[in-house]
Parts: sequence; C-alpha cells; structure tokens
Amino acid sequence: MKGKCQVDVKYPSAQSRHEEAIRTITFSGEGKLFVSAGDDKHVKLWDTETWQCTKTVHASKKVSATAFSCDSKWLLYADKFGVVYAMSTKLQGEGLASSVVLDQPVNLLAHCCSIITSLKCTADGKFIVTADRDFKIRVSVFPKDPLQGAHEIEGFCLGHTSFVSCIACIDVGLKSQLLVSGGGDGTVRLWEIETATLLDTVDVRDEVGIADGNFESDAVIQASAITCVCVSCDGSLIAVGVESLDGVLFLKCDLKSKRLMLLQKLVLAEHFCPTSMQFDKNGWLWLVAGAAQKTDSCKENAVTWVKVVSSSLDDTPVFTPVELESIPGGSLLFETLDGTDSDVNKAFALAEAATIAMKNELSKRQYSNEHREFRKRLRNDKKLQRKV
Repeated sequence: MKGKCQVDVKYPSAQSRHEEAIRTITFSGEGKLFVSAGDDKHVKLWDTETWQCTKTVHASKKVSATAFSCDSKWLLYADKFGVVYAMSTKLQGEGLASSVVLDQPVNLLAHCCSIITSLKCTADGKFIVTADRDFKIRVSVFPKDPLQGAHEIEGFCLGHTSFVSCIACIDVGLKSQLLVSGGGDGTVRLWEIETATLLDTVDVRDEVGIADGNFESDAVIQASAITCVCVSCDGSLIAVGVESLDGVLFLKCDLKSKRLMLLQKLVLAEHFCPTSMQFDKNGWLWLVAGAAQKTDSCKENAVTWVKVVSSSLDDTPVFTPVELESIPGGSLLFETLDGTDSDVNKAFALAEAATIAMKNELSKRQYSNEHREFRKRLRNDKKLQRKV
C-alpha cells in the first residue's frame, strides 16, 4: 500500500506530562492501555482511545521496568531498589470499592537491592519473569490475588556472566513457554520458563568484531552489550540490538528443536543502536534509536530515529530496510514519529533524554570488581561516620 494517511496526533495536557526523561513504556496486550514511567518517579496509566492519563502514582524510587498482567487487570512496575509493585488498572465505578485497592500500589516481590532491568508476564498468566543487573533471571508464580504478594518462586535462570539487560517471552501456544534473554556478556540465551532450563546460547561478540580480547574489560562489555531483543508474532524470528553493531542481528528460533541460529547481520546506519524494537503483524520490524546517536543520515532536527525492516517469505528470510515510499503514511508518518514535524517536536522532546538515560543506566552496570568493592567500602565508611 502506498500513499499518505492522515496522522492525528493527540497531546496530553501539560499537567499529565512527565517532568523528566521517560525511561520505560509498555502497551497492554489488547492495546487499550499504555503505561509510561520516568526519572520524575511518576508512573502514568493512559487510555489509548482518548490518550488521557487516568491514573498517576508517585514511586519512591526511579522506575526501571513496567508490564501488564495477561488480562490487563494489573499494572506492574519495578524500581531501582529491586522491588516490583502491583496496582489495579480499574478506576472507581468499575467494580472496585476501596480507594486503597484502586490507587495504592502493593509490594509484589523483590530482588534484594538489585536493579530490575526487565519485567514480563507470560501470556498464560502463570508467571512473572524479572531480570536484574546481578546476572540472574527470576521466574515467580503470578498470584491469584496480587494484593497478597507473589511469594512462590518457580526457579532462577542462571547462566549470564554479566548483567541481564532485556528479556522477551515466546508465547505462541507451545506446551512449554520459552524466554529469550540478552545481557552484557554479549550472549542471547533461550530458556524454558517453567523449568528455568537453558536450552541454547548464541554469542554475538564475533559479529561485532570483538571475539578476541579481555571479555571482562569495561570497554568490551559496553561494546558487546545487548540493548534489546524482540520476538516475531509466530516466534520463529528474534531481533537483537547490540551496543556497537550499527544495526540489528536476526536469529532463527526452531520451536521444535528449541535451538537458535544466526541468520543475518543487517547494518542500518552509522551509530544506529536500537533502544526499542517490535515486530508488527505483517512481519516488519520497527526500530527506534535516540537522536543523540544521529549522523548525517538522520535529519538534523529529529528527536528520535526510526527505521523499518522487512523480510522475504523464504524458508531462510532475507532482511532489508524498507523504503519510505513503501510505508503507509510515507513521509508524513515518519515526520510524526521522528519529531521532524514541528507540531510534534515538543511531544517527542524527551526521546533523546530517555536514550541518554538508558546509556547511563547501562554504564552503571559496568563497574569492575575493584570499583564495586571500593563503592561498598565507601558506603560502609559513611554508615560508620553516621553512627559516630
């Protein structure tokens, strides 16, 4: 389909906007709800039909990840202290009488002072999967009543040798649900969720040209860190963003043998490092990177950087960038998305700040062991001084 479509942009009121960088966003499964959270410690629930903010919660710590339960009845968010909170998405008059239930989040689970980097709920509603900067992925049973907390741990997915930066569920009606994870060790790993079993591992460091050298050095960790992963609608393809790749890696996931295979490395543009990406129902991959990384190939006044990739329908698909003219809405749609349209610049003004915030968050996970020990001693010294 070619041609232009009318893009109707609705802006939130000034009172409902975030005051600082937005760190995480998530749609509910059916797309009717949307949550955003930022460095202002505000968690905002939005109605996507009207784009009105229906609920705002002030978190005690900065929020690092958000998710919805499979039935969209519960909003979950994790803070930088390692605590996951649950809050009902229902409003007054929708069957809940207590304002405490409506507006006050409850402590669902915790990771003991380790920053939670990613948070997902499985499509069957059985589990909550959380990843953290201390190399582990925790699988918890989703409780019948989230207000009572999630006290049952199904297992831990252990194998990453550096921080776990992102996870994605493969929910395609399999008997055993699968999970994909990526981290600072430059590996993409496939897991069986219920048993927390590692099924396969792909090391991407060869693809970014750092196969040799000290894998524990800060420079190598930063260059090979996985920034994001996403799974196609049928679960057969996995897209992987790597810090220093300037594009995206595509892996094939064989759902029968439960194995991963590298298909293609696609370089999109210099310094293009996706911070978020998603497959649409047509199999196209939409990627977003911050304008802080822009080069001559990115419009000068853009506040974010959008790319689209399509694939052939062969058994071994070939991925290619999509030309602007081939996308419904064409230039008008992309001007709206990347912020070059002057009418939407303010609406997307936080995109670059969010990218910088993500970079800073990644950097914080890359302390050497000596640096970590120094920070611990410094904190202990301060505690002793307070006691004196």
